Amino acid sequence: MLSWNDVLVRQLEHERKVKEVEQTYWMRVESQAVLPVKRWHWRLLNTVGGWLIAVGQRLQARVETAQQVVHTSQLTLDSNPPAARPCP
Repeated sequence: MLSWNDVLVRQLEHERKVKEVEQTYWMRVESQAVLPVKRWHWRLLNTVGGWLIAVGQRLQARVETAQQVVHTSQLTLDSNPPAARPCP
């Protein structure tokens, strides 16, 4: 599983690449009539990708929190002596 810092680094790298593509690619497009549609389509896909990254980050944060809770609960159960546990 990726650490939170790795996710943030990858997101920043993605955003840097997006800006680089926006600055260079659209200057090389020959037909100005095609440009607005392609740019609109590309920006839509990029926005959806950004939303997916954000959802993935939230999901990973929740999974990590749940794992910590389970681990802490298990440590608490393991630290109690067997006699202290109520019998069913």
